[in-house]
Amino acid sequence: MTASIAQAENLIRDQLSAAAADCLRSLSLFDSIPSTNDFLLHLPAAQRHAHAVFADQQSSGRGRRGRLWQSPPGSNIYFSQGWNFHEVPQDFSCLPLAVGVAVAQALENLGVSKVGLKWPNDILVSGKKLGGILVESKPLAPAGFSVVMGVGLNVFMPRGSVEAEAISQPWTSIDQLPGFNDSRSQPAHVREILAGKLLDSLIRLVQNFAAQGFEPLRPQWAQRDVLRGKEVTATPSGHGAQRVIHGEACGIDAAGNLLVRVGKTGRSQQMNSVNAGEVSVRLATKEGGTITFPGV
Repeated sequence: MTASIAQAENLIRDQLSAAAADCLRSLSLFDSIPSTNDFLLHLPAAQRHAHAVFADQQSSGRGRRGRLWQSPPGSNIYFSQGWNFHEVPQDFSCLPLAVGVAVAQALENLGVSKVGLKWPNDILVSGKKLGGILVESKPLAPAGFSVVMGVGLNVFMPRGSVEAEAISQPWTSIDQLPGFNDSRSQPAHVREILAGKLLDSLIRLVQNFAAQGFEPLRPQWAQRDVLRGKEVTATPSGHGAQRVIHGEACGIDAAGNLLVRVGKTGRSQQMNSVNAGEVSVRLATKEGGTITFPGV
């Protein structure tokens, strides 16, 4: 982090509510680590629960479908939170969408406007990617899942850097957003303050999700859904021939799958439920090209 490890930890903890601070069992900070998600996944399940990990740099950061997550030092937030669900909500598959709501709420509470959620895992501001989410899990004995929720967020992503040039879609960074006043008033500690707010929001989210599932958050996700009503192309992944689906994005179903309506009217209409693990999504542009939005 920008501050020393000890100072950064104090700054992060200072942002936590009393309830979140009581819930947090472990907080680990590193100057450099291969991957915050992998660090937690390699721990025993008991040590993973309510354990948060931040890194100043990741040498092997991962995004969805094994993609490299650009993780230069001293620039962004690389963060993972572990949680053990001994009782699994019926709509447990919606957890990545719920994490997106928690991140969006933390940003909005700090003055960031026009935050959007792009199914299934991207955080956008004014149509540009600000961050992404990677949720991974392992089974618990005798039942349930141990989950690691990873968040990568651009804060001071340097334009023109090797890492920035490697990003294949339009992106933005906290320091480029006019609504984020902390970046001007406390430039030395923006990442630590934002990291603490994100952690607080995510702890509260998983506690509520464990008790109530995704349903109370569904309207909040829907109001930030940047794909709804747009013409999209969904391309299922996997081996062999691929079926391409062209249609209108119509939100999500009960399991968090993307709904794509094919056909305009009458009997020709068909609603397709697209599983996040099988697709990438392309949003058509007015110029006739496409912007690739990768799925899980």
